[in-house]
Amino acid sequence: MKQRVIFYFIFFAILSVKGHGQTDYFYKDSSRTKFAIGSHFGVDFILGADLVDVVDWGIDFKYIPNKFGVQISAVALPWESKLFAQGGLSLIYEFISLEKTTFYLYQVNRILYKDYLKDRPEPSEILYNIGGGLGIELVYGKHFGLNLKFGYTWFPEYHGINRKGELGLYYKF
Repeated sequence: MKQRVIFYFIFFAILSVKGHGQTDYFYKDSSRTKFAIGSHFGVDFILGADLVDVVDWGIDFKYIPNKFGVQISAVALPWESKLFAQGGLSLIYEFISLEKTTFYLYQVNRILYKDYLKDRPEPSEILYNIGGGLGIELVYGKHFGLNLKFGYTWFPEYHGINRKGELGLYYKF
């Protein structure tokens, strides 16, 4: 465990150091937009989990003023005979930003709430998960961005780390 903490500390320290020419080539942010609103759809690959637990979707708001940014997600929908709501907060670190492509690391915190709409004896549930991984944003035109995320997620209820994939479409302003 101690070796893993030291590895992550060194890894993020290296990413935060500007190399010679990095500002000129790898991070072009003078004309890019800082705000985005959109929607995402993702799947956590967890065997034995309810479908509502592993499907991740929502309406998102992103704010990325420079290399570091934040994304807030939320949705509330009826699902079968349940009310399903989720909210999330993601931290984003863009380490390569070119004219039409951006590569970033993300860390996500998500909470899920499930409650039955009909009179049933099952209690409501609150689940949470944390995760992270690598994301790629492809910019189309001036205002549209397609985000692909690949990473890992951890649900305490499912005892383990699982793979995750997400696809998002954003309007940038």
